[in-house]
Amino acid sequence: MPPTPPPGGLHVVVVHFPIALLFVVPLFVVLTAVTGLRTMLVCTLILMLLGVGAAFVATSTGDEAMNWMGEFDEEVEAEDDPYDVLDHHEEQAIYARNLFTALTVLYLGVGLLTTFYKPLAKIGPRILINLIFLGLWMYPVTELANAAHEGGRLVHQFGLRSPLAETVDAEEAEEEELDDEAADDDEDDDSADAGEGADSEDGDSAESGAPDDQPGADPAETDATPAVAGAE
Repeated sequence: MPPTPPPGGLHVVVVHFPIALLFVVPLFVVLTAVTGLRTMLVCTLILMLLGVGAAFVATSTGDEAMNWMGEFDEEVEAEDDPYDVLDHHEEQAIYARNLFTALTVLYLGVGLLTTFYKPLAKIGPRILINLIFLGLWMYPVTELANAAHEGGRLVHQFGLRSPLAETVDAEEAEEEELDDEAADDDEDDDSADAGEGADSEDGDSAESGAPDDQPGADPAETDATPAVAGAE
């Protein structure tokens, strides 16, 4: 199996799930409005929840991807600044995610009303309410589509790439190697300082252990004095 990429590298994998799930929701809303089945309503709500959950995962991995991303391709000629496109992509994605979250909670209330409140459970009011909700749902769909378009520009126009597991492992290994080299250098410096200190102590000990000579006295004359005295 291929190695698992870091959280930033997962963005390109999970980002397509909310797009697919949330784009299919309108079809289930229409089926729920026409059939009035509770099972269809439950399926629609589950689909919405899965899409919103995937949107939160996609935005969180997108933040991680920004921490790992490299430089943009300088050879690309474009009117727009790639960093402005990146900011616009992030803002639209978060805005669409929040709108989908609010509309999912709203549709839960719509489903309860059209299911358990008899005047609204009739086919006419039920279809009308679902159509109104469908119109509301299409606004974040367009926002998500624009965010996806900006993301595609970042990859295909500006050459932005997500980090792979091998790249991250290599960078971490290089950092560990540099740390080990720095630690070894520190240990060598400490050993050299300790050796110099020991040499200095040995020199001091040798100087302190040497006998003190009288100033101006000749060792030969000192040794000869007792011999002269004995001769006399």
